[in-house]
Amino acid sequence: MHRPTAFPVDVVLGKPGLEQIFVDGARPIRVGRLRIRVASATHLLVMKVLAARPKDLEDAATLLRLRPDGLDVDVAERLLDEIAAAIGEDDAVVTLKKLKVASRR
Repeated sequence: MHRPTAFPVDVVLGKPGLEQIFVDGARPIRVGRLRIRVASATHLLVMKVLAARPKDLEDAATLLRLRPDGLDVDVAERLLDEIAAAIGEDDAVVTLKKLKVASRR
């Protein structure tokens, strides 16, 4: 929480790899007098699917339903496929596919 403004903030600290991809894809926005970088809609979708908590999956479903500017589901799927191949587990890939189907209803 940014105390002076009571603005909720998520901060991610990471190392080269997946986090670097997210940082490289972040775009600057202005919040008051501050200029901050925020994750792209595509990368936010990937992060939400990977976290897989109920609220995150709800957020991911909302992203898929609303399709905000910059959301590229194909890129998100490719990134999740790469992660699945690297860790030998495809739960996130399956989850995104289920969310995509549900968002079309």
